[in-house]
Amino acid sequence: MAQTSYSITLSAAYEGYVADSESSRVIPLRNSIGSTQPYGRAVCFSTTEGDFRACAATRVLAGILVRANDHELDASGLPASEVGNILVEGSAWVVVEEAVVPGNPVRVRLTAGSGETVGAFRTGADSTDCALIPNAVYETAASTSGLARVRINLPGTSATMSLTADA
Repeated sequence: MAQTSYSITLSAAYEGYVADSESSRVIPLRNSIGSTQPYGRAVCFSTTEGDFRACAATRVLAGILVRANDHELDASGLPASEVGNILVEGSAWVVVEEAVVPGNPVRVRLTAGSGETVGAFRTGADSTDCALIPNAVYETAASTSGLARVRINLPGTSATMSLTADA
């Protein structure tokens, strides 16, 4: 029997996968965090050229660490000192800390308490522990700890992407 219909919407994949290749742009950066960095987390530029580090207030957002098929994948993330792909323009699947709906603003966790992870995504402010990502929006709905599709479009100048913690 021939297939007579198909969906133009892709199902959620795994955390850190690029959601579609339409208008996607990635840059290569080395993991200088010193430990494995989970895919699907926001990362910031390091002070060493060509490296990324964990997000924190006043650091410059690099983008979202995404999975790539150009080298063997470690299921837990990108090992220390390895070069990974950072999504700066396009959509990626991320796990969210709280329920989100399409159109919600995107925030990244800067400070982690118990059960939280630096670089994780949410929509609501959390004291001074998170920062709003300009030019980012949720494209799909997700429940707490679910997969949501985030679209980002980071500017070409890093000075405009310095993270400022919520007040």
